[in-house]
Amino acid sequence: MYAAGSKPALRLGRWVLDATLFDDNGNVSPLGYFYRVVNVDDSVASQVTMELQTPLTAGPAQRIIIVLDNVVEVFPKGESRPDSLPSPF
Repeated sequence: MYAAGSKPALRLGRWVLDATLFDDNGNVSPLGYFYRVVNVDDSVASQVTMELQTPLTAGPAQRIIIVLDNVVEVFPKGESRPDSLPSPF
């Protein structure tokens, strides 16, 4: 991921949202998947490499990733119970 300006505040345990709306051909194809960050490498200027708990779903080469602050956990709709385990995505 390349960061224009300041680098995003990515850290271990943070959640990101794949908010990509279009496929590689410009057709509307929204994704909207959540991913937990498990490792971050920002040692290269203007570049951030993040490792996610689960691989990205199939999609376009360029994506819109939103870094979410203050998100503790993400549960799939309809599957949240007191005994639910954290979601793998």
